[in-house]
Amino acid sequence: EYLNIELLKLRDEMKRRVGELKTLKLDFELDFWTRHLYKQVTQSFTYGFFESCCILCRAIIESISERYIAFKGYKDYLVGKEKDKKMITLPGILQNLGVSTDVIKSYRKISGKADNILHNRNMPTSEVDALSSINALHFFIEKFPKML
Repeated sequence: EYLNIELLKLRDEMKRRVGELKTLKLDFELDFWTRHLYKQVTQSFTYGFFESCCILCRAIIESISERYIAFKGYKDYLVGKEKDKKMITLPGILQNLGVSTDVIKSYRKISGKADNILHNRNMPTSEVDALSSINALHFFIEKFPKML
C-alpha cells in the first residue's frame, strides 16, 4: 500500500515536471549524439535526477563547442601540440571565433553549475537549477552559430 502511494506521488511529480519543459524549437536537425544526450537530459529532469540533468547539459554544450571549433579549423586549440594553445578555455576560443557574448554567458552558466555539482559535494541541486540549465541549453543551441 505504501509503495502504491509513493508511486502515485512520483507519477504526479513526473507529470508536473514534463509540463514545465519547453519545446526545443529548431530550424535545423541536431546530430544523433546531441539528440541522444538531449533526450537523457529531459528524462533525467522528468525522473528527478537533477544533478545528472545539469551535467548532461554541460556535456552537450562542450560537444557542440568542440565540433564548431574543429569545423572552423582550430582543432589545434583543443588537442594541439603547442602548450600555449591548450591553455585557452572553450569559452575563450569561442569568443575569439566571434560567438556572441550571450551564448558564452549561457555556456558559463551551464558549465559553472556542473562544475559545482562535480567538485563541491555540499552544493545542493534543485529542480529549479536543473530547469535553469535546460533553459540555458535551449538558448545556447538556438543561438549558437550553425555549421554546414
